[in-house]
Amino acid sequence: MKKSTYSLIQLILVVYFTTYLIAATRESVIWGDILSPLGAITSFILLLIAGLKTKQPFFIWLFASLACFSYAAADILWAFYELVLRAQPNNMDIFLVLYLLPSFFIALSLYAFFVTQKSYWTNYQLTLDILAMSAALLTLIWTVFLHKQFEMLTALNIHNTLFFITLLTDFFISGCLIILFLLLRKDKIPVIGKITFIAFVCYVLTALSYNYLCFQNLYIPHSLIDAVFIFSLLTFAQAGLWELYKPEKPLKTNQTIDPDYSSSKLKGLILLLAPIIAILINGFNFASFLVFLTIFMAYQFLSNYIQFSINNEHLLAQEKAMNSILEVRIAERTQELQQVNYHLEILSKQDSITNLFNRRHVFNTLDKMLEEAEPTESIYILYIDLDRFKTINDSYGHDIGDNVLIEIANRLDYCNQFNEYNALVARVGGDEFVFMLCGYYKHDEIETIIREIIQSCGEPIIIPPYKLNISMSIGITQYPQDACERSELMKNADIAMYYAKSQGFNKYMFYSTLSPKIHQKNIIELKLKEADFDKEFEVLYQPLFRIAGNTLIGMEALLRWNNPELGSVFPDQFIPIAEESGVIIPLGHWVMKKAVSQIAQWNEMYDMQLIMGINISPRQLESIDLIECLDQMIHKQAIPPQWLDIEITENIAMKGETYMEEIFTQISELGVSISIDDFGTGYSSLSYLKHYSFDRLKIAKPLIDNVTTDVNDVQIIKAIIMIGKSLGIETIAEGVECQEQLKILAELGCDEAQGYLFSRPLPASVFEQMFLKEVLYAGQFIS
Repeated sequence: MKKSTYSLIQLILVVYFTTYLIAATRESVIWGDILSPLGAITSFILLLIAGLKTKQPFFIWLFASLACFSYAAADILWAFYELVLRAQPNNMDIFLVLYLLPSFFIALSLYAFFVTQKSYWTNYQLTLDILAMSAALLTLIWTVFLHKQFEMLTALNIHNTLFFITLLTDFFISGCLIILFLLLRKDKIPVIGKITFIAFVCYVLTALSYNYLCFQNLYIPHSLIDAVFIFSLLTFAQAGLWELYKPEKPLKTNQTIDPDYSSSKLKGLILLLAPIIAILINGFNFASFLVFLTIFMAYQFLSNYIQFSINNEHLLAQEKAMNSILEVRIAERTQELQQVNYHLEILSKQDSITNLFNRRHVFNTLDKMLEEAEPTESIYILYIDLDRFKTINDSYGHDIGDNVLIEIANRLDYCNQFNEYNALVARVGGDEFVFMLCGYYKHDEIETIIREIIQSCGEPIIIPPYKLNISMSIGITQYPQDACERSELMKNADIAMYYAKSQGFNKYMFYSTLSPKIHQKNIIELKLKEADFDKEFEVLYQPLFRIAGNTLIGMEALLRWNNPELGSVFPDQFIPIAEESGVIIPLGHWVMKKAVSQIAQWNEMYDMQLIMGINISPRQLESIDLIECLDQMIHKQAIPPQWLDIEITENIAMKGETYMEEIFTQISELGVSISIDDFGTGYSSLSYLKHYSFDRLKIAKPLIDNVTTDVNDVQIIKAIIMIGKSLGIETIAEGVECQEQLKILAELGCDEAQGYLFSRPLPASVFEQMFLKEVLYAGQFIS
């Protein structure tokens, strides 16, 4: 149907109903007799056409159209008696029969909908639900509105019998509507479904009102109640008209055969609601209560029995279906297992992406080579790792990353075959490869092979539309000089590779050159684990001054280690090892305890508000009890949290993990300030400054060192200071060593400074004597 036709019909229907409504308000007999059947016939025609052309179930539309047709026929006969025969149809029993037919067909239309829903319950459950709802509604209406006319209904005459049948039909429709609502309340109902449901509700409410008026002898022909009847039929017509205008898919429900479906309890509550309403309106009546209780108990018993039977039948059907599926699956599975075994044999030694050998095959081959190696024969393991490969995956996607791996694998394989090295080439990890040689090679020959590999793989990789340059780090270990066991050889190669990676891009490292460094590292790690913190470690304090006024505002706690055997060990030597081994957590806790106790003592003794800067390592930040320990120390010393400043390096802040953000927030909530240490070095990013609550930026010493000679460094420092001021963050210059540096920093607007110009890190007693007892201002100390 075209939109213009749809709009025209809508306009005609509106004009018609408005005219009929005016006639009904005036109770016009002639216009009522003319217009009423006209609306019913129009609804009949539209519904019949929709039923013939729609995809919706035909019988639903057929019964709805027959309801309109029977109503029109009754109206026409009524008009004939009233206008032609001058009789009073209101008192004739034949019209009770005729006006019963629309309700009968409406009930059939609703029931036809339920029958078409194959996924709904069985017809037994459906019938039981509708009858239970109808009985409860009938009892409620009877108890509340009709109990005083009981003797009229007990009189056995045609009029009362027809009236009672009409009432039963209307309550049957009401029960159907309640069940329909419960069934569709969670579904997405199309427009036509909503219109039809409104039409059903409007019709049954009007029919019940009409029956009540008739029962009370209050019905007036051609009044507003008749107009509402026609409105209900026109609403059905609206559904048909919409279906012709915008056809929709047949309305389906999502209900399945399930004894524990969610609407079951809701229906029980509705049944229990009926006696509650009756008691609230008319008070408690034992006879009525007994009827309601009987309906509820009978419904629960029969519903449980039906659902139990349905469930058994459903389980039996499922069992049969599963048996048949199982037989098919067993045959399919047998064939699949044969194919899987074949693929497993391939996968057991082949990488799925590059088609090179995999880690398992490397291990098996290496074990065999170690068993068969000649005394004078060497095995070289070149452990290759691609630099910044994660960046490629993150920036271009894993598909591009896989293509890069395939290309690198092809180049390694080509390098091996072209030079006839007879090496084992394999991919042993995400971006890690092994190039394993066995034979009589000199050191410089291995270096030549490595340079060929780096040159070959360093050529640009073109994957349209991208052109990628790949670098790699290579660690080399040799049998039998470095180790004789497979696990030791692989570990040594991995260690050498990571040392090569730390040197830059396209670097390689022989494990043999690392042995002294690794030995020293192991000794430091061992001594760290054995160290007595109170005897071997000392916390030194370096003063921090406000540049404007040269005022002492605080100090930074710095850790020093003096081992009885190793002597004085520099922080850049033992801190990374402590971090790696986990010793940094108890050691950092010890430093934090010392620093908190010291600032509490100094500020209380000298009545000052100095700030103690405490460095926190990444491992400490990841510790689950860091915040709790810090909070306990603050409360134990009974100091304001503003006396403490937690210093973290810039690379930690840039990580951006959620847990880091939570930790920084928790530190800020304690009232402790946070400083970014070494700001301006590495791959600085300004984005993290807006995510976290920082109080200070400590400008890195390398920038300060060149501030007197390098204009670029001056501009960088100036930019950092401007950023800090715009964000309300103080700036601190680290490593200030001369007056000229301090003067430039003051001109640039830097807030605070520390460094050898003011003092080296000092023991607590010396610091106290120099800065707290004798000198209170940085200006006096400098002069």
